[in-house]
Amino acid sequence: MRDMGSIATLHSVLFTFLTLSLLLPKAVLAYEGHSALPNALDLVYGVGIALLSFWLGELRRRYPTGNEWYFEKNVILVVFDVVTALLKAARSRAASCQLSNDPHDSHY
Repeated sequence: MRDMGSIATLHSVLFTFLTLSLLLPKAVLAYEGHSALPNALDLVYGVGIALLSFWLGELRRRYPTGNEWYFEKNVILVVFDVVTALLKAARSRAASCQLSNDPHDSHY
């Protein structure tokens, strides 16, 4: 199973985004006075999300060792590692540019 701290997995982020992308436009339309009653698009979207959720659950159940990157990897830690690596690369590049532009280092 996943670690206790890995609540922000790709799976949870994806389904949070899909849910919000369905609910927020409806809430805005209802706030503006439009009808918020479900329509055919909501039905299709809901059935699609339900089917996606079902098949991803089956994938997780049948193949538990090949999909840790999707169901168990903490996205926050991955983003943190990428940002840290980018910052280190930027600092080393800035340091090398600063050394090459040193005014005290004259070759004349």
